[in-house]
Amino acid sequence: MEEDDWEHFSYTSLDNPMLDPNEIENARKNMSSQSFRQEFEASFESFTGGIFKEEWILYEDKPRGEGSYYMAVDPAGFEDVANSTGIKNSRLDETAIALVHVSPEGWFVDEIKHGRWGIRETSLQILRLAQKRQVMAVGIEKGSLKNALIPYLEDQMRRMGVYPNIIEVTHGGKKKTDRITWSLQGRFEHGRILLKKNEKWNKPLVDQLLDFPNPLSHDDLPDALSYIDQVATTDYAQAFQVDDWEPIDAIAGY
Repeated sequence: MEEDDWEHFSYTSLDNPMLDPNEIENARKNMSSQSFRQEFEASFESFTGGIFKEEWILYEDKPRGEGSYYMAVDPAGFEDVANSTGIKNSRLDETAIALVHVSPEGWFVDEIKHGRWGIRETSLQILRLAQKRQVMAVGIEKGSLKNALIPYLEDQMRRMGVYPNIIEVTHGGKKKTDRITWSLQGRFEHGRILLKKNEKWNKPLVDQLLDFPNPLSHDDLPDALSYIDQVATTDYAQAFQVDDWEPIDAIAGY
């Protein structure tokens, strides 16, 4: 039935003359195609299966460019893992710890440790990995598991003499599926995440990425990796470093 007293219009951000075309093109290059359609083309498709594609998974021997290392931890429950066996054990979530080199060139996933550990062993795994690359910060998911873990971390830090910067990361009010998708999909699609090749954790990470967001599959490793987005601060000044810089004014410093 047609109505004479109303009509509707549909415009996208691409139709907005006030938006800089260069800004839109820059977003197209850095966001995932699905996220770009939502943000700029008024497409309200939901995130469903096939979020990550196998051809997006790239491998390298070492990082590209100068940068720093960061870690993120997605802790699982600290049950008595010694008594958890068989099918029951295979269904438990794992604690996952992602160690990532971050630079203006993107992310290089140096290592992902994962397993079902007791709380003391978890604290040791975190500090050993932090010590390995002298990380700038360690992000741990906010919640009761983090609160239980912190006293053990503090005891181990005093014993080992290792004191990484511990910061709190959150889900930011987003569902896990949305958070992981927004943190990782665009980066993988545009070749901004590289995995260290020939590592044991390559297969479980890739398997979980390709299965995501299947509720019957684990997503502990992608979850930990996605938190790097909150932990890392890229130092873009490194790309413009001048070795022979001298201040014009010694008092003002420039």
